[in-house]
Amino acid sequence: MISRRFRLALGTAAIALPAVVAAQQPPVAAPPPLIYAPPVPPAPPAPRPNAPPFRPIASGLRVTGGPDWGDPAIYPAAALRLDQEGAVRLELAVGTNGRPRGCTIVESSGHAELDAGTCRLAMTMRFSAPPEEARTRFRIVWLLAPDPMPFEPQRLVATLDLAGAAVTGCTLDGNGPLFRQWARVACRTFEIEADYYFGPRRWSARRATVVVDLVPDGMPVPPVPAGRGPISAIRRTGFAVDAGGDPVACRTLLDRGFGRPRLDHADACGFFLARGYEFVPLEAEAQPRSGTVEVRVMLEAATPPRSRR
Repeated sequence: MISRRFRLALGTAAIALPAVVAAQQPPVAAPPPLIYAPPVPPAPPAPRPNAPPFRPIASGLRVTGGPDWGDPAIYPAAALRLDQEGAVRLELAVGTNGRPRGCTIVESSGHAELDAGTCRLAMTMRFSAPPEEARTRFRIVWLLAPDPMPFEPQRLVATLDLAGAAVTGCTLDGNGPLFRQWARVACRTFEIEADYYFGPRRWSARRATVVVDLVPDGMPVPPVPAGRGPISAIRRTGFAVDAGGDPVACRTLLDRGFGRPRLDHADACGFFLARGYEFVPLEAEAQPRSGTVEVRVMLEAATPPRSRR
């Protein structure tokens, strides 16, 4: 079990992570654009990372391989040792063989180690081969994990306004310590992953509601919020929590209605139960606990215009 933890003070604007990070740390002069050179791999660090959201900028390139950006184990080790968080925007030059030829930091996190580590990972990505050298940009947000939390029912409800298949607004509600962590990235995640969560139905929808529930076994499931249309997708993941508080033995119990999974959803635990989360440990002789994480998506169809007589 990891002994060191980091707690961040989060406000209602916590989704705008670069602004939050800047407010919590002394001003750091942004380094000049960094041209990546492979560093010597650092030793594994002690702190436990959380999973970073992955935001590609449309470029016509299709990702065919690379790191699982939803896996907290890839957190740049040197940045972990220094407790660094932040958002990194980078640009990759991709050769005609689909392999990156160079990585440039367009917007720094304010930390040289985090910037370099992000580029190092991005250079392992693979793309569909373009007819000529192409460039694509990404934004990666790195967050450290929360303190151990009680193993109790927790909920996040995201209400998203849709227009022309795009997310134009997002409001959040919920309860529990996990909600405070999910809220940091939820709106951004649903915007980026609109194709996965809402699929082609989003073209005819005016509003989407995403409900995420963590429910320990033996406890009642909270009622589903009403009034936001029928359920269009549902995913249920079972997991156990060992005596040390770590989620283990994740398995998919139900997965229906979602779009094609992206790299962020490669793990059975899914985006919302990454290994960065830990619950309050029990005594050594206690039995492991278990529960489920369920994600439900409801789409409210747009009202068709009334025809004139």
